[in-house]
Amino acid sequence: MKRLSALALVALAACNAPPTAPTVSVSPANPRTEADLKANIVSAASDPQGDAVTYAFAWLKDGAPQTDLVTDTVPAALTTKGQVWTAVVTPSDGKLTGPAGQAQATIANTPPSATLAFVPPDPVKGTPLKVLATGADADGDTVTFTYAWTKNGTATAFVTDTIPAGELARGQAWQVTVTPNDGTEAGQPVTGSVTVGNAKPVVASVALSPAAPTKATALAAQPAPPTDEDGDTVTLKYAWAVNGTVVDGQTGPNLATTFFQKGQVVTVTVTPNDGKEDGASVSANVTIGNSEPTAPLPGINARPRDSEDITCALVVSSTDLDAADSLSYAFTWTKNGQPFSGATVQGTSSVVAAALTAEGDTFACTVAVTDGTTTVPGAAPATTKVNARPVVSSVALNPPTPTKATTVSALPASPTDADSDVVTLRYQWLVNGSAVTGVSGTALSPSNFVKGDSVTVVVTPNDGIEDGTPATASVVVGNSPPTAPVATITASPKDADDITCSVSVPSADLDAADAVSYLFNWTRNGQAFSGASVQGTSSTIAASLTADGDVFACTGAATDGAATTAGGAVTTTVSNACGALVFNGVNTYLSVPSSASMTFTAGTVEAWILISDAGANQDSWIIGAQSCGMGNAPLLNLYDNKPCYQGGGSSSACSSTKLTLGAWHHVAGVTSPSGNELWIDGVLAATSAYDIPVQGLDWIIGGSCALQGYASPLFKGRIAAVRLSNSVRYSAPFAPPRVLSADSATMALWSFSAPPTSAVSDESMNGRTAIVNGTPVFDSSCR
Repeated sequence: MKRLSALALVALAACNAPPTAPTVSVSPANPRTEADLKANIVSAASDPQGDAVTYAFAWLKDGAPQTDLVTDTVPAALTTKGQVWTAVVTPSDGKLTGPAGQAQATIANTPPSATLAFVPPDPVKGTPLKVLATGADADGDTVTFTYAWTKNGTATAFVTDTIPAGELARGQAWQVTVTPNDGTEAGQPVTGSVTVGNAKPVVASVALSPAAPTKATALAAQPAPPTDEDGDTVTLKYAWAVNGTVVDGQTGPNLATTFFQKGQVVTVTVTPNDGKEDGASVSANVTIGNSEPTAPLPGINARPRDSEDITCALVVSSTDLDAADSLSYAFTWTKNGQPFSGATVQGTSSVVAAALTAEGDTFACTVAVTDGTTTVPGAAPATTKVNARPVVSSVALNPPTPTKATTVSALPASPTDADSDVVTLRYQWLVNGSAVTGVSGTALSPSNFVKGDSVTVVVTPNDGIEDGTPATASVVVGNSPPTAPVATITASPKDADDITCSVSVPSADLDAADAVSYLFNWTRNGQAFSGASVQGTSSTIAASLTADGDVFACTGAATDGAATTAGGAVTTTVSNACGALVFNGVNTYLSVPSSASMTFTAGTVEAWILISDAGANQDSWIIGAQSCGMGNAPLLNLYDNKPCYQGGGSSSACSSTKLTLGAWHHVAGVTSPSGNELWIDGVLAATSAYDIPVQGLDWIIGGSCALQGYASPLFKGRIAAVRLSNSVRYSAPFAPPRVLSADSATMALWSFSAPPTSAVSDESMNGRTAIVNGTPVFDSSCR
């Protein structure tokens, strides 16, 4: 090109004007970093000469020229949020450049975007539902997310990325809206939906039982309890395989032994199903082991004698479920607890010869079986003991000196047996060396022997297997004493009577040849007495040797010359205390006229009485002053059949106990200044206060107030004797005198020892005769 000189240029300029500035814009209007920037000419430059205008493009970034950018476009890759880009467009008409047009653009923030995925993608109940949000930001800003969940179209309160497992249930429709944010602005929300499906059932594991099975044991599958998050009923399906081959038709939890053999591998597979779908299957397997043979049972001959062989043989043979296994047996012996090797083996038995045994030896045999893999001992050792003979060490005979009156009994020592066997005893009896036939018990009756015979017993023990050594004892039959005689004695003798003791039942003697005679032993008042005479079967004491009150006892005895047997004692009492008047309770009584000399301040009133009939529980007098209702009347009486004593006043001492009917009683009333006392049969029965001295009045025996017109019966019963004394006769317990006798203190005494006439004499010699009223009956018996 031809270059113009400066002068030429000036000349040119003087005749050419440059174009005007164009109007420029940058697009997009709000650019983001992912968009290219482009300079756009909004209004073209104009050229005064009408020359064609061209444009030159330049770019500034944050005011700095970007020399490599000379086109109208800035690639998006060169822009970043916040940068200020300036487009500079310079027009040219080919000769001159005009002023440039400019436009600016600031790179704005690019909002983030998000994608989401559900974990798990097919949720079920029991597992948390999580949304995984992934953010993208062209500016490289950190993206955060917000979450909004709905369940079945209804908003929920959940605002995190996870819904807890407990909130899920089959069939629920969950939707989540995830909104990204780069810290400047939110991006476009992203929505995802998922439906909760069926939770498959689960069986965690299965085991096989037994863990080490054999042909003898069926197999049982033992699955863990199945679970189902939806609460569905879970059924289990079983499949069995042996050595990898499925066993047809076996779908239950057990597999019988018929489906497998020793050495095979058995597998069970268990699949859960909730009625909708299967869950994951679990499996277990075992290898079938060796089946032990059954234990053999040996037997041995029980309780052999020491003369017998001992044989141990199989009572029950062994069996083996593993059919291919062969069995063999081994025998082991002990003798008295120690190993013994002397036995011989004969097939399935073993024998110990009798020559190797002795009484009391204990042999034990053990048998074991083996199938080549396992050895099994016998079910139990067979044990036996060579029988020990029973022993009875001795026998005694009882009584040691028997008589014709006694049975002879054998008393063996307790038998013993080393084997603890039950021992029975066998008895044989001999008299004078000859066996007694028909007698095999422990006793021999006296019908089999007589005085002087020798009696022998032989006792043989037996333990159920054999006899032991007999024991023997002998005795000689001795004398049989005569039986005791029974004697009688004179009853109720008086001192004028002889007393005779006679044998009323004679003695007997089992030894027929023995003669029996009698002996008599006497006592008088408890002391030995030798004054009696003997006349054969009786003995007599002369009346001259007796006195009133004597107590004689006679014992008769029989003797056969070798032995004497005494009988029972008989006793009698010499008594003049006899006789009584019987009062009928109606009109019989005795009266004693008044006498001032019968007054006393201290005295005793006493009588022997017998009440024969309770009647109306009589209130009557035994003896008393004829003064009903008078305070100074002494009175010994009955009230309701209970004795009472009233001294000189109105105070009475009364018994609380009725007298025994039909029995004699001594009753006494004692008066003294210290009080009144009632004595019954020698025992103090009651007391009362002392009032006034007893006055001399008319006395009545056996009467009552009926004699004064009162409605009360007279005494009914017997009165044997009555005594009035002006002294205190009894102050301590005493034996009542059988016979009331007179002495210096006696004021009056009436003993009814003879039938009465019209009066009964006073035996005190004080002349106080008792007048008989009515007709009392006389009773001559003694009390």
